[in-house]
Amino acid sequence: MSALIEFFPDDASFQYGVLATADGRVFQFGFDYLHRFEGDGIFTEWRDCSAAPPAICSDEDIEVAFRIARNENRAR
Repeated sequence: MSALIEFFPDDASFQYGVLATADGRVFQFGFDYLHRFEGDGIFTEWRDCSAAPPAICSDEDIEVAFRIARNENRAR
């Protein structure tokens, strides 16, 4: 299970994203659809950034995403 923390256009045919997993990891990725339909895009730049999450993500956002990924009912 996972939950998106961030996902937004970063260029005309590229989207940037960060997600958290139920096991406590954070991943940064790119979704590239240059020269193809958006639905045919590919995930690129996939990397584990658990040790140093991107500055765009607050600690609170990451903690909430972990709880969502773990399917916990109550967010603090």
